[in-house]
Amino acid sequence: MKTSQRGWGLFALAASFFCMTALGYVQVANADSFSFTCNDGDQDGANEQCEDYNSNDHDGCKSDCKVNFCGDRVLKTADSDTAANGIADAQFFAPNVQQATEGCDDGRHCSDGTPCVADATCFGIGDEVCVTRDGDGCSSTCVDEVPGAVCGNGIMETGEACEDGNTDPGDGCDATCQLEADTCGNGLKEGSEECDDGNNFSQDLCKNNCTKNTAAPAGFACGDGNIDVPPESCDDGNTTDGDGCSNSCVDETPGAVCGNSIIEIGQGGAEECDDGNTDNGDGCSSTCDLEAAAVCGDGVVAGAEACDDMNADNGDGCSSACAVEAGFSCSGSPSVCVPTGGVTCGDGDVQAQELCDDGNTSNGDGCSSACEVETGFDCSGEPSVCGPLCGDGLVLTGEACDDGDLDAGDGCSDTCTVEGGFVCSGEPSVCETDGDGDGIGDSGDNCPGVSNPGQEDADNDGDGDACDNDDDNDGIPDGDENPGCETDPDPACGEPDGGGGDSDSDGDGILDGDENPGCENDPDPACGEDAGGNDDGGAVEEEGGGCSLTASSKGATSFSLIGSLLLGAGFLVRKRLSI
Repeated sequence: MKTSQRGWGLFALAASFFCMTALGYVQVANADSFSFTCNDGDQDGANEQCEDYNSNDHDGCKSDCKVNFCGDRVLKTADSDTAANGIADAQFFAPNVQQATEGCDDGRHCSDGTPCVADATCFGIGDEVCVTRDGDGCSSTCVDEVPGAVCGNGIMETGEACEDGNTDPGDGCDATCQLEADTCGNGLKEGSEECDDGNNFSQDLCKNNCTKNTAAPAGFACGDGNIDVPPESCDDGNTTDGDGCSNSCVDETPGAVCGNSIIEIGQGGAEECDDGNTDNGDGCSSTCDLEAAAVCGDGVVAGAEACDDMNADNGDGCSSACAVEAGFSCSGSPSVCVPTGGVTCGDGDVQAQELCDDGNTSNGDGCSSACEVETGFDCSGEPSVCGPLCGDGLVLTGEACDDGDLDAGDGCSDTCTVEGGFVCSGEPSVCETDGDGDGIGDSGDNCPGVSNPGQEDADNDGDGDACDNDDDNDGIPDGDENPGCETDPDPACGEPDGGGGDSDSDGDGILDGDENPGCENDPDPACGEDAGGNDDGGAVEEEGGGCSLTASSKGATSFSLIGSLLLGAGFLVRKRLSI
């Protein structure tokens, strides 16, 4: 409830109007709205942004000569153009321009959805910024995220003349979001109303008939320290001339001058405070705006804080009470504190702008030569201990794998070790099962059921030798091959008429096994024989012009012939058996 009791300050007035406006219920010109004449054909100070000579709030230039913009909770549905009325086209005073038409406009919000008109409302909430936002039905660019007007959702959308967040009749905005008969005092500026501040008090800026108060309100007095708008443009708490604010509370030096101890109104609006200086951090800022209460640890240097480094730790230059600690100097907001003797990377102390310090200036160990945490590492403590960051997809020293997650059971564990029964490769690691444990993934293992890390495949048939029953692919199982012929693709390997040690390498009709020593590759059948047809090792005697063998020679020869016959018979038997 506003009151006519004397002693109200500008802060009380401003706070009252600010709170109601922030909730989206009041559409009333602020104090500086009365310092110019709207739609007179001239730009009257920076407060007048446009002129279109009508009272339509939805055509780009509102009735108070301010431009429509996305986030003002006023739906822009058309462009200003008054040529049809015989008056010059709408004017937009630079840098202001006509904005695009909107599909919706639900105003600005803090990150938690709280309606706002200034960042101050969002102090301590999320990103602490008052902006238009996506995801609430009306996008940050005032495009309807759910096409089609939905009356009662609190979002001004195309086709709606009003939107009060409900579908109740009798509150000025009916169940179809069309304006009802003017209801002055409901907080909605409707129809022919010049303003509506939601009350029936006539001694404020908006009278109880919803017209602007342009006369000196009763009960407001010059010299009480409060700017009573209108007609006061200053109030220094006295009625003395010559001190900057006259005895009728008119600024003797037009325009607000922050820091002169006089709360004034200028082109930029009314001062919220003036403490006689332009220092920040003392409750009244350098622009004469009220500062938020100081909260140590929020990263904002305010009030009596000498620093604020966004934490409540001691020993880092800015104490838990936001005072600069001995041996440090701090600057900025959030504060960055450095030892007065300077910062030395590599000394093991994490200071000021250092993100780590592992006691050296080597690269590649997680903490770089500039004391920055290297990609793929995580560092903590003093001196910093750095290790590979498991789960980032980078396989670094100390990691056997890294598949980009911390899930167990997928081959690469949450500590970046290869799990049993898997093999992993690549970056990020791709893991697959290894059923035989030979280090070869099943998908590429030529013998997935039998360990064969060498992947030997003598016949190149795709089946590894360890699980191939016919290594030489000659049609004879390995177990039935002649000795030494398991990898010889010749089916005759080891047989008397070819293959193995019983072959005739030189084609002289004598099997290699029966050749005289050294004659296996000599095609001369007489290789190794003397002139008489004997081998070099035999004894020869001539009798009667012929050759006769000695007894011992004859016996040996007979024995040799018998042995040869037996050996031949054996091969024939074996041949038949193999067939």
